Amino acid sequence: MELEVYIKNCLKNPEFKKYWLEDDLPLIESDTQTFIDTYKELLDLFESEEEYKNKLDSLLANKGIKSNSVKMSIEFYEKDNVCPVVDFLDSIQDLKLKEKTVKNIYNLSELGLDINKTKNSSYVDDGIYELRTIHSNNIDRIFYFFIVGNKIILTNGYIKKTEKLDRAEFKKAKQYRDEYSRR
Repeated sequence: MELEVYIKNCLKNPEFKKYWLEDDLPLIESDTQTFIDTYKELLDLFESEEEYKNKLDSLLANKGIKSNSVKMSIEFYEKDNVCPVVDFLDSIQDLKLKEKTVKNIYNLSELGLDINKTKNSSYVDDGIYELRTIHSNNIDRIFYFFIVGNKIILTNGYIKKTEKLDRAEFKKAKQYRDEYSRR
């Protein structure tokens, strides 16, 4: 499944959409026109011109996302019609945390390797990275890896309950990466 398809499905939920509209992205300086072009498809989903204009004005005021890096495509790892990242995202009960997580994933597609310059991502080990989202007392982690051709594969995620890395989840991420590479 592609990220844009997942976002469109999420935006069908009025409460999720409300959070999406309220919450500006963690932003970095950018070429404003490129940012507008990138967001236009999602902004077109908004029902009213006023809703669109308000969000666009907010994005412009914050200068959008850095666009000098190459946009990466995001793919969710899937095997036998099972997609661990989508299952994880769908299991998040706190809708605000879910919305922030989806936005972080979207930012990952925009920033690519530059995401590591933010506090939301870091290298873990063995070619695996983690994307962190924090809301209130909740922290979630999603593992991912890069492949040639400007693509990022998200493997699995979990809600972090301790300071330590969940080794079982990390092991799954490496297993999914290896399975993906063998295809």
